[in-house]
Amino acid sequence: MKQLTRLQLFEILTVILIIAGVAGSLQLMELRAEEPRRAAIAMEMVLGKNYLVPKIFGFDYYNKPPLFNWLLAWMFNASGSFSEVWVRLPSILSLFATSYFVYRLVKQYYSKQTAFIAALLLLVSADILYYGAVDAGELDLFFSLLIFLQAAAVFYYSLRQNWWQVFLISYILMAAGVLTKGLPSILIQALLLLCWLIYIKQWKKLFSIQHLTGIVVSAGLIAWYFIAYSKQEDVMVYILQLLTESAQRSALTNKWGSIALNILQSPLQLFYICLPATALLLYACNKKARAALKGERLFAFSLMFTIIICAIFFMSPETANRYLYPAFPFIAIMGAIVYSKAVAVLAPSRWLAGYKTLLIVFGAFAVLRIGYNIWGIPYQLKMIPSYRQLTAKILRYSNNSPVYITGYPQPYPVNSFLFMASGKDSVLGAPLLPYQIPYYVTKATGIIMQYDSIPRKGLFYLTPTNFLKDKKAAVYFTFFDDWTNREIALVKF
Repeated sequence: MKQLTRLQLFEILTVILIIAGVAGSLQLMELRAEEPRRAAIAMEMVLGKNYLVPKIFGFDYYNKPPLFNWLLAWMFNASGSFSEVWVRLPSILSLFATSYFVYRLVKQYYSKQTAFIAALLLLVSADILYYGAVDAGELDLFFSLLIFLQAAAVFYYSLRQNWWQVFLISYILMAAGVLTKGLPSILIQALLLLCWLIYIKQWKKLFSIQHLTGIVVSAGLIAWYFIAYSKQEDVMVYILQLLTESAQRSALTNKWGSIALNILQSPLQLFYICLPATALLLYACNKKARAALKGERLFAFSLMFTIIICAIFFMSPETANRYLYPAFPFIAIMGAIVYSKAVAVLAPSRWLAGYKTLLIVFGAFAVLRIGYNIWGIPYQLKMIPSYRQLTAKILRYSNNSPVYITGYPQPYPVNSFLFMASGKDSVLGAPLLPYQIPYYVTKATGIIMQYDSIPRKGLFYLTPTNFLKDKKAAVYFTFFDDWTNREIALVKF
């Protein structure tokens, strides 16, 4: 049996620390941000046994396609639990899968050490390590895995002239991305194929039978879902809302002044959230290191892909850090390649960090994340309203009986998009309520927290207090909700 070297042991220790840091918070933090909404929709799929039509409070949910919800629902069914662990695990597994595929891709063209650096750079990216892998119940890490595989298929197979694989694999993955997050996957695919095939002087392949077949296959997969959906609900309202949701994250709906300001500040923001990978890119400021990058196709592809992502999302002031996650694997790849070239042309130099130093930095990021799990998360939980405690109080008053929601329904406009329009001006939804409440209540009772426009006698309801003005109801307690900025009451009619 081959004995491991000290360096290999140090590499293994670094990976263990990263895994411990990421996995150590799966159940510590309450669900927050978009996590409880994703979880509540998946719970309604499981309990309502309807996987085609995403719903929340019993109303159709239009803002996102269902693929990530299907993944969460599968996790719930497989585990028999609605725990926060199963809400967050798919994204955590997606992150480590992306890191593994980064390693495999880079190892095709560079040393194992360079591939390992690239894989770890992704895992310890500042925003992913301290936010994305904490609020992992959001869909962005899973979406980033799909986008990485989509882009990697274009790069890997195009260099081997395997055009059927280029177009079939990338377009199937694009369809999966569309069924996860909507239009961005299509835009990314179009820009990537156009730019890359021009760069490698294969632009005529855009008019090939292979490309047409890929388009037809992906369109068929997407159409299959929406045709199935149309047999139950109004598919046009769903499509229009998905298109509108995507447009709101683009330059189409924002003022030019806001767009210009966002473009100016976004590069610095990207540098910060991608550390330490972006720090290694600074070695490219050296003329020799930069010259060594000439002809490096993986670097050129990674840079091109990163520019495409930035061009799409820097244009919108509404861009959150997590929208940029698809670029992170390629920024990590560029950082590792630049470092490998710097080692070759600059060593020895007091400005050049050694490989062991890099591992220490990666380990330090992981240790800080473990410290955040131990001290930071408990501190945060003390500083923010606890929905776990609130729902526990609700369930004490209801004696763990099912709790429903009532009140005046919330109207949502149905917007037209280009030449498409619906016969409806608006659709109705339940009164706004923090999504942690239906998640934790449903998790405890196993009953969907649905909306009733007319309250039923003898049942417990959460409702805005302004709904009670002319109604007789036993009020058990009230609380002020900061998110909706109004008072909510637990009542029984």
